[in-house]
Amino acid sequence: MKITTMVGVAVAVSLATPAVSATTTSPPERATAPAFAAARIMNDDIRVPLPEGFCEPTGPYIAQAQLIAAADNDNVTVLQLNSCAEMAAGGRTSHFAVMKAGKKTLTANISLADLLAAMGALPKSAFADLVNGPDVQKKVEDGFGQVSSAKIELKSDLQPVASDDAAYYLAGLMTGTVGENSGQLALAIAITSVRGHVVSYDFYAPGATARDVANVLQQAKTEVHRLLKAN
Repeated sequence: MKITTMVGVAVAVSLATPAVSATTTSPPERATAPAFAAARIMNDDIRVPLPEGFCEPTGPYIAQAQLIAAADNDNVTVLQLNSCAEMAAGGRTSHFAVMKAGKKTLTANISLADLLAAMGALPKSAFADLVNGPDVQKKVEDGFGQVSSAKIELKSDLQPVASDDAAYYLAGLMTGTVGENSGQLALAIAITSVRGHVVSYDFYAPGATARDVANVLQQAKTEVHRLLKAN
């Protein structure tokens, strides 16, 4: 079973997407915002509890989500969630989450127990090439090149950091330069199986320290447990 993470694609598109006018987007009001988002994987409907402060993309942020999806050749993006406040302000989104299903496992039925056993059996050194190796960098550059001509440079220290009865977790910092824009994000990936579908639930937030990584990792842990409980 091959798990391919393409988190660099999301970081690159986020940096490349300019801020927009606050008047061009209308995130749902908190009082009427739904408690769940809907994701569909093959023939299954997945209920995704909305993290606090997150909404589905609206207005021009839909285009950003489409670019993130289009630039990833290895995964099917089934859901993106953005910070409601950042969308309302019309700024660049730096707090967001993306749920992906790998194309190579899209039709497979893999239980959570089998997934966690397989992930746990991999030596940590194997993850270095899977998430930070030159092949991944080349895939990110090629994928991003399909949606933008801007030059990109990405560096990541993403590595396996934890596992529990819900997921296998990777976390770290990613620094990116896209054209004239640059930034650093803390990110955490929760790899799990929901209704037999292997997905990665990826969370991004501004950050430059170990504390920032720990915070986004805790968010990923909280939300993947909520996801499994809802399904």
